[in-house]
Amino acid sequence: MASEQMRAHLEKMRTAPRREQRTIQESRASVEDGLSDQPVPSNVDIGDLEVAGRPARKYVADGARTDRAILYLHGGGYVMGSLDTHNSLMARMSVACNAVVLGLDYRLAPEHPYPAAVEDAVAAFEVLAQGTDPDQIMIAGDSAGGGLTLACMLALKDTGMPMPGCAALFVAVDRPHGQRRQHANRSQELFPRYSGEVCRGTATRYAGNLAAVR
Repeated sequence: MASEQMRAHLEKMRTAPRREQRTIQESRASVEDGLSDQPVPSNVDIGDLEVAGRPARKYVADGARTDRAILYLHGGGYVMGSLDTHNSLMARMSVACNAVVLGLDYRLAPEHPYPAAVEDAVAAFEVLAQGTDPDQIMIAGDSAGGGLTLACMLALKDTGMPMPGCAALFVAVDRPHGQRRQHANRSQELFPRYSGEVCRGTATRYAGNLAAVR
């Protein structure tokens, strides 16, 4: 069941101006305002640091194993979201997985289009793998962060670098044709402000010059 804070955020989303009418700055501010105050477990040590030149946040739950880690890539359409919007999720993940979680503040579009975010994710994994066996690392992400997780793994594979032991993608990469309409209808019911036009817009900003090529 969604928390009281999440229900309030969803209600605010339903009544807010459509995202097509907002600037990137307004959309970012809305997401930060709605998600940054989610409760955090008290038994998690949280510390900010820099990893591969990017801001990052480390979560270590009481008793968590330090020989395994999760590199977490937040969602937000590649154009919004931050360590703060996913602070509660990453802290709870450390508790649930009994592992260290490293959240990465990767560069966002449109200021930094593809491949900036992928480069940041790969660089962070390289740093993490210096102190943790790659087989004991999981890369995970929600929504756009799930897509970035997949892109990061493909980049690691293409360059012959060590691969993580596993990955978790909280995102629909593809669906059988018969399920797509059902998924679209349910998504529109829950998140009426996230239209196909909005998703195409964020994808175009992320693709940058590649969008014109395609």
